Amino acid sequence: MTLAGLVCYSLNMKYEPVLIYIKNKVSGVEVKFTEDWDYNSYYLWSSGNFSCDCNRQLLFNRELGIETEELISCGNKIYEVSIHTLDGQPLYEMTING
Repeated sequence: MTLAGLVCYSLNMKYEPVLIYIKNKVSGVEVKFTEDWDYNSYYLWSSGNFSCDCNRQLLFNRELGIETEELISCGNKIYEVSIHTLDGQPLYEMTING
């Protein structure tokens, strides 16, 4: 069991499946996939590793079956993210204006 899993287990917290939408603003292509959401997920997507275009590119390409050979520069100008519970309740959204 991972440390996060152990903490969740000891605090009687659960991992909940969520729908994650990542849209490439340049191409207009959007992917959708399901991931587990836990007590740390909001931070990961808003300020942590998944808040940056370079890591979002990896997840986006994974869903398209594309092997990432060159990472884009870090930033938050290419990929928009929207995360919802399975019944449609919003948990997190990051959009790009312009």
